[in-house]
Amino acid sequence: MRVYVTVGADDLATANAFWESALATIGWSIYREFPGCRAYSEDETDKGYLLWVCKPYDGKAASAGNGQTIGFVVDTKSQVDLLRGCDCQRRDRPRAAQPTA
Repeated sequence: MRVYVTVGADDLATANAFWESALATIGWSIYREFPGCRAYSEDETDKGYLLWVCKPYDGKAASAGNGQTIGFVVDTKSQVDLLRGCDCQRRDRPRAAQPTA
């Protein structure tokens, strides 16, 4: 089974420009594209984690999910800083370890 997350976007051109730029900082690029939907991956295959950016299938406006978090696997803190940008509220303090089930 593939590991992926899908985020909705009303303006795909703007959303994809953002994700292409942000994900390039950690070596990701476009994996696959369909009308109204684009996927990104680290190695241009579906063997790892995928991020899909799509227009909502129900035709309604995209909206934020309360409490949703998207995590990416990176090798260094500098990659985390590049991906986050410099205005992240947590940049000066490490995040506490999360419990696992």
